[in-house]
Amino acid sequence: AGWEPVVLNESHARALPEFDALMDLILDPETIGTYNMACYKRWIAMAAVGGFMADYDTFPLNHFLRHGRELPFAGQLTI
Repeated sequence: AGWEPVVLNESHARALPEFDALMDLILDPETIGTYNMACYKRWIAMAAVGGFMADYDTFPLNHFLRHGRELPFAGQLTI
């Protein structure tokens, strides 16, 4: 038991038979940008491979400190 991580790439997305049809539905790559296009392809790859996917986003907290602001809860993680 455990995880068997897989790093997905565009070849995984292209393995989905509907890849071309899905790409035709997406707005022009120039309009949506590189990052958003990568996100779409990531979800298409997940449809082809299956499994569980986790993603994370970060927020640069040092921006607050540089501008003389205090972080909520003194910067401590709260749940």
